[in-house]
Amino acid sequence: MLPTNVILALVNAIRRAGLNTAALIVASLRDILTNTPLTLLLPDDQGIANFASELANFSISNMSMPLGNASMGNTTMPSGNLPRTVLWNLVRAHIIIANLTLQDFRMLPIGTQLPTLLRDLRLQVVNNAADNITLNNAQLITSDNTSDSLCKGVLDGSIMCYHINQVLDVLGSVLANPAT
Repeated sequence: MLPTNVILALVNAIRRAGLNTAALIVASLRDILTNTPLTLLLPDDQGIANFASELANFSISNMSMPLGNASMGNTTMPSGNLPRTVLWNLVRAHIIIANLTLQDFRMLPIGTQLPTLLRDLRLQVVNNAADNITLNNAQLITSDNTSDSLCKGVLDGSIMCYHINQVLDVLGSVLANPAT
Protein backbone atom coordinates (compact mmCIF):
# COMPACT_ATOMS: atom_id res chain seq x y z
CA MET A 1 0.00 0.00 0.00
CA LEU A 2 1.34 3.40 -0.95
CA PRO A 3 1.45 6.23 1.57
CA THR A 4 -1.21 8.92 1.27
CA ASN A 5 1.32 11.56 0.18
CA VAL A 6 2.38 9.39 -2.79
CA ILE A 7 -1.25 8.78 -3.82
CA LEU A 8 -1.86 12.55 -3.61
CA ALA A 9 1.22 13.23 -5.74
CA LEU A 10 -0.06 10.76 -8.36
CA VAL A 11 -3.53 12.30 -8.30
CA ASN A 12 -2.14 15.83 -8.66
CA ALA A 13 0.09 14.82 -11.59
CA ILE A 14 -2.87 13.19 -13.33
CA ARG A 15 -5.10 16.23 -12.69
CA ARG A 16 -2.41 18.53 -14.13
CA ALA A 17 -2.69 16.47 -17.32
CA GLY A 18 -6.44 17.23 -17.41
CA LEU A 19 -7.56 13.66 -16.66
CA ASN A 20 -9.99 14.55 -13.86
CA THR A 21 -12.07 11.36 -13.83
CA ALA A 22 -8.97 9.17 -13.96
CA ALA A 23 -7.55 11.18 -11.04
CA LEU A 24 -10.69 10.41 -9.00
CA ILE A 25 -10.31 6.71 -9.77
CA VAL A 26 -6.60 6.65 -8.90
CA ALA A 27 -7.39 8.38 -5.60
CA SER A 28 -9.44 5.30 -4.67
CA LEU A 29 -6.69 2.78 -5.51
CA ARG A 30 -4.67 2.96 -2.30
CA ASP A 31 -5.20 -0.76 -1.59
CA ILE A 32 -4.26 -1.76 -5.15
CA LEU A 33 -1.18 0.40 -5.76
CA THR A 34 2.03 -0.79 -4.15
CA ASN A 35 5.75 -0.18 -4.59
CA THR A 36 5.65 -2.80 -7.37
CA PRO A 37 6.64 -1.27 -10.73
CA LEU A 38 3.38 -0.44 -12.54
CA THR A 39 2.13 1.40 -15.60
CA LEU A 40 -1.28 3.06 -15.31
CA LEU A 41 -3.28 3.52 -18.52
CA LEU A 42 -5.61 6.46 -17.94
CA PRO A 43 -8.53 7.12 -20.28
CA ASP A 44 -9.47 10.75 -20.72
CA ASP A 45 -12.76 12.12 -19.43
CA GLN A 46 -14.42 11.86 -22.85
CA GLY A 47 -13.31 8.23 -23.23
CA ILE A 48 -14.75 7.36 -19.82
CA ALA A 49 -17.98 9.24 -20.61
CA ASN A 50 -18.29 7.36 -23.91
CA PHE A 51 -17.80 4.05 -22.10
CA ALA A 52 -20.38 5.00 -19.47
CA SER A 53 -22.85 5.92 -22.23
CA GLU A 54 -22.45 2.45 -23.71
CA LEU A 55 -23.35 1.03 -20.29
CA ALA A 56 -26.41 3.23 -19.80
CA ASN A 57 -28.80 0.29 -19.74
CA PHE A 58 -26.35 -2.46 -18.87
CA SER A 59 -27.02 -4.74 -15.89
CA ILE A 60 -25.89 -8.33 -15.41
CA SER A 61 -27.09 -9.08 -11.88
CA ASN A 62 -29.21 -7.84 -9.04
CA MET A 63 -26.03 -7.03 -7.11
CA SER A 64 -24.96 -4.02 -9.09
CA MET A 65 -23.32 -0.73 -8.39
CA PRO A 66 -25.15 2.17 -10.06
CA LEU A 67 -22.98 4.46 -12.10
CA GLY A 68 -25.61 7.05 -11.22
CA ASN A 69 -25.64 10.52 -12.67
CA ALA A 70 -22.56 11.56 -10.74
CA SER A 71 -20.75 14.58 -12.04
CA MET A 72 -17.08 13.86 -12.77
CA GLY A 73 -15.25 17.03 -13.68
CA ASN A 74 -16.70 18.24 -16.98
CA THR A 75 -18.33 14.86 -17.72
CA THR A 76 -21.53 13.32 -16.46
CA MET A 77 -21.78 9.57 -16.21
CA PRO A 78 -25.22 8.35 -17.29
CA SER A 79 -27.25 5.76 -15.40
CA GLY A 80 -26.17 2.16 -15.78
CA ASN A 81 -25.17 -0.78 -13.65
CA LEU A 82 -22.22 -3.11 -13.33
CA PRO A 83 -21.29 -5.22 -10.33
CA ARG A 84 -18.66 -3.55 -8.16
CA THR A 85 -16.20 -6.42 -8.74
CA VAL A 86 -16.51 -5.98 -12.51
CA LEU A 87 -15.77 -2.27 -12.23
CA TRP A 88 -12.70 -2.89 -10.04
CA ASN A 89 -11.49 -5.60 -12.40
CA LEU A 90 -11.93 -3.20 -15.30
CA VAL A 91 -9.70 -0.74 -13.44
CA ARG A 92 -7.13 -3.52 -12.76
CA ALA A 93 -7.11 -4.29 -16.50
CA HIS A 94 -5.76 -0.75 -17.05
CA ILE A 95 -2.70 -1.38 -14.86
CA ILE A 96 0.31 -3.14 -16.40
CA ILE A 97 2.69 -4.99 -14.08
CA ALA A 98 5.86 -3.20 -15.24
CA ASN A 99 6.96 0.41 -15.39
CA LEU A 100 7.25 1.09 -19.10
CA THR A 101 8.63 4.25 -20.67
CA LEU A 102 7.47 5.41 -24.09
CA GLN A 103 10.78 4.13 -25.44
CA ASP A 104 10.03 0.73 -23.91
CA PHE A 105 6.63 0.68 -25.64
CA ARG A 106 8.26 1.56 -28.97
CA MET A 107 10.78 -1.28 -28.57
CA LEU A 108 8.15 -3.96 -27.82
CA PRO A 109 7.39 -6.11 -30.85
CA ILE A 110 3.83 -5.93 -32.19
CA GLY A 111 1.90 -8.79 -30.64
CA THR A 112 3.67 -8.58 -27.27
CA GLN A 113 1.35 -9.54 -24.42
CA LEU A 114 1.62 -7.35 -21.32
CA PRO A 115 0.45 -8.66 -17.90
CA THR A 116 -2.11 -6.62 -15.96
CA LEU A 117 -3.23 -6.63 -12.36
CA LEU A 118 -6.16 -8.72 -13.56
CA ARG A 119 -4.54 -12.14 -13.26
CA ASP A 120 -5.57 -13.77 -16.55
CA LEU A 121 -5.80 -10.66 -18.74
CA ARG A 122 -2.99 -9.48 -20.97
CA LEU A 123 -2.92 -6.39 -23.15
CA GLN A 124 -1.54 -6.68 -26.66
CA VAL A 125 0.78 -4.23 -28.38
CA VAL A 126 -1.04 -3.52 -31.66
CA ASN A 127 1.18 -0.70 -32.91
CA ASN A 128 4.54 0.59 -31.68
CA ALA A 129 5.22 3.49 -34.06
CA ALA A 130 6.63 6.63 -32.49
CA ASP A 131 3.40 8.55 -33.15
CA ASN A 132 0.95 5.65 -32.67
CA ILE A 133 1.51 3.37 -29.69
CA THR A 134 -1.65 1.27 -29.42
CA LEU A 135 -2.58 -1.38 -26.85
CA ASN A 136 -5.67 -3.43 -27.71
CA ASN A 137 -8.00 -0.67 -28.96
CA ALA A 138 -6.55 2.31 -27.10
CA GLN A 139 -3.88 4.69 -28.32
CA LEU A 140 -1.40 6.36 -25.98
CA ILE A 141 -1.76 10.12 -26.35
CA THR A 142 1.60 11.84 -26.45
CA SER A 143 2.72 15.34 -27.35
CA ASP A 144 5.76 17.50 -26.89
CA ASN A 145 4.44 18.32 -23.40
CA THR A 146 4.01 14.66 -22.43
CA SER A 147 7.06 12.98 -23.88
CA ASP A 148 7.08 10.47 -21.04
CA SER A 149 5.05 9.40 -18.03
CA LEU A 150 2.46 11.87 -16.71
CA CYS A 151 3.57 10.97 -13.19
CA LYS A 152 7.30 11.11 -13.84
CA GLY A 153 9.19 11.77 -10.65
CA VAL A 154 6.52 10.33 -8.38
CA LEU A 155 7.86 7.36 -6.40
CA ASP A 156 11.19 7.50 -8.27
CA GLY A 157 9.61 6.37 -11.53
CA SER A 158 8.38 2.99 -10.33
CA ILE A 159 4.86 4.00 -11.37
CA MET A 160 4.37 5.30 -14.89
CA CYS A 161 1.13 6.95 -16.07
CA TYR A 162 -0.08 7.41 -19.63
CA HIS A 163 -3.10 9.10 -21.13
CA ILE A 164 -5.06 6.79 -23.46
CA ASN A 165 -7.83 7.90 -25.80
CA GLN A 166 -10.50 5.46 -24.59
CA VAL A 167 -11.35 2.77 -22.08
CA LEU A 168 -9.68 -0.50 -23.05
CA ASP A 169 -12.06 -2.89 -24.79
CA VAL A 170 -11.69 -5.65 -22.20
CA LEU A 171 -15.16 -5.81 -20.65
CA GLY A 172 -15.93 -9.15 -22.32
CA SER A 173 -12.75 -10.65 -20.87
CA VAL A 174 -13.47 -9.13 -17.46
CA LEU A 175 -17.00 -10.60 -17.45
CA ALA A 176 -15.77 -14.01 -18.67
CA ASN A 177 -13.08 -14.16 -15.99
CA PRO A 178 -14.29 -12.44 -12.83
CA ALA A 179 -11.30 -13.62 -10.74
CA THR A 180 -9.20 -10.83 -9.24
